[in-house]
Amino acid sequence: MLVKYTGTNLYRCRELRLIPGNNDVSENVWNEVKDHPLVKMRVEKAIIIPMPQNRVAKVENAAQENDSQQTASATESDGLVSLKDYPAKEAEGLVAETFDIPTLERWKSEETRKGVIKAIDAQLDSLKIDEEK
Repeated sequence: MLVKYTGTNLYRCRELRLIPGNNDVSENVWNEVKDHPLVKMRVEKAIIIPMPQNRVAKVENAAQENDSQQTASATESDGLVSLKDYPAKEAEGLVAETFDIPTLERWKSEETRKGVIKAIDAQLDSLKIDEEK
């Protein structure tokens, strides 16, 4: 599942590790920490924002995307998010707010839509440039 963290620092609670922006968190980890008082407080203050899961993507423009199978993919067994569950524009927005390189690389390996792959590549490039400085 996606969890947006609006804080400015790294946040840890048990197995949960959040960096600013969108974080791909397994269902098991989220279920373990969601009732922790410090996590609940941050959710109430919208510092941690769990995002809805098991969405059904609408086909926005199948001809433009050259992909006839744009229905939602099954959620992976580990509970991690697949961008295939989101319309292209929304997926690109999620990519722009994601700063975790392993998550971006996993999304890229699963993605078939050219615009989303381009957004992932741009985000990875910007993160790698920041690391080199």
